[in-house]
Formats: sequence, structure tokens, C-alpha cells
Amino acid sequence: MNLSTVKAPCLGCDQRRLHCHSECSNYISYAKANEAIRQHNREQIAINDTIFAGESRRMKSFVKTKAAGQKHKGFRHNGSR
Repeated sequence: MNLSTVKAPCLGCDQRRLHCHSECSNYISYAKANEAIRQHNREQIAINDTIFAGESRRMKSFVKTKAAGQKHKGFRHNGSR
């Protein structure tokens, strides 16, 4: 799926009239594709927010430990313990 902006088919449509969106097959296809893109973007935002929250907690722990003059254990990478 191309996740770039999808352009509405209405501009330059010779069959365009008031309230035609509910009947126009081109517009209905456009609306479905646009909603799929918007849903994908919402999912990506949720994933990124979750990742950032975890990184933020680790950084706060690091800063607090450093401010207390203690040595921090360091960050774990690739799930290693």
C-alpha cells in the first residue's frame, strides 16, 4: 500500500454535483484508501509513543542515578540481560 497522500478524484470531475460523494464509486474508493492510510498512521503513532515512553523511563532512571553520584548499570541492548 502506498502510504503517501491520496488525492481526491473530485477536482475536474465532469459529473460532480452537490452531495455526490455518497454515490460516486471513485470517491468511495478514495475514502476507503484514505481511511486505511489514516488507520496505519494512528497505529504507527501508538507504537512510537509506546517506544518513547519506555526510553523516557530508562533515561529518567539514568539521570536520577547519575545525580545521586552512583554508577548506572547501563542500558541493555537487543534484549540481552
